[in-house]
Amino acid sequence: MASKKSSKESKESTKKSSNKKIAKIVAVIALIAIVVLVIRYMQPERVAATVNGEEILMQTVMSEYLKVPALYRSVITAESILEGMIVEKLLLQEAESQGISVSSGEIDRLLSEALVSNGMTEENLENNLKSNNMTLKQFKEQFKNTIIMNRLLNSTVLKDITVSEDEVENYYVENMESFKIPEAVKASHILVNSSSEAEQLRSRLLKGEGFAELAEEHSSCPSSAKGGDLGWFQRKMMIKEFEDAAFALEIGDLSDVVETKFGYHIILLTNRSYESTQTFDAAKAKIEQTIFSQKQAAAVEAYTQQLRDKAEIEIFMKPDGTAAPKSGVQPLKGKESVEPGDI
Repeated sequence: MASKKSSKESKESTKKSSNKKIAKIVAVIALIAIVVLVIRYMQPERVAATVNGEEILMQTVMSEYLKVPALYRSVITAESILEGMIVEKLLLQEAESQGISVSSGEIDRLLSEALVSNGMTEENLENNLKSNNMTLKQFKEQFKNTIIMNRLLNSTVLKDITVSEDEVENYYVENMESFKIPEAVKASHILVNSSSEAEQLRSRLLKGEGFAELAEEHSSCPSSAKGGDLGWFQRKMMIKEFEDAAFALEIGDLSDVVETKFGYHIILLTNRSYESTQTFDAAKAKIEQTIFSQKQAAAVEAYTQQLRDKAEIEIFMKPDGTAAPKSGVQPLKGKESVEPGDI
């Protein structure tokens, strides 16, 4: 019997050892893949694109791409990052041609103001930047470029954008469904582990003892610190049994004991609001901002397309994220990419 047990333990030990070896091999392969990726894409001589003769390096594109969490890389691709860099380059070139610039002193002043308004210090900023593999110098350069691009856009395509009263009213009428305010309730509860304890507490409440006091003393829910107050919630925000009981109450009513997977609840309804529609006056400011933002986005897109149409843009990066050599590739107007040769 002991021999069989020893044999079984030996097999399990061998299996565990084998699994560990496999895990190590997988880890090594993954590390090699990352190293190959970095070596392959971070070569400075590789050019991803040129915009009116100015180069965008593959190293720059891939540095940004490698910061994208793996979960989002199907949406944020190396190509989309390159596209953003091309647009930025076009805007900065246009700003330079129009004499738009910003001094280092102004950068420092604006950055200090931004930090103060966000309750941050330069030390806080540097710590945040380190966690994102960025230096303060790199951040200031990006901050500078953002200010320059904003000044260009504000002095050209964005300066005359307005939103009329008719536009706001039409938007409200056409999107009435989005201004519906669902029914909601405000409730407090006491959560305990047994139905007998819940019944005893409910009996004490019916005799006039304070709900908040009993919740603070007996409830196992974190809301006990606030006297059991859960605040406002709409349908489908709570577990079904709890929701059904809460929405069935009138203000001031106390529920029967409600059992859920979390335990046993006693619910007190403290307020409720019925389904309604937000008034035009209440929605007006938000609608104006929505329309204004939509117009801004459309204006910027049209403006950058105009810049593309008159620019010489060469794209060397292929869809798989690799870059072809620059030799033998002819310049191309507008946004169409060239057909790269083999690496």
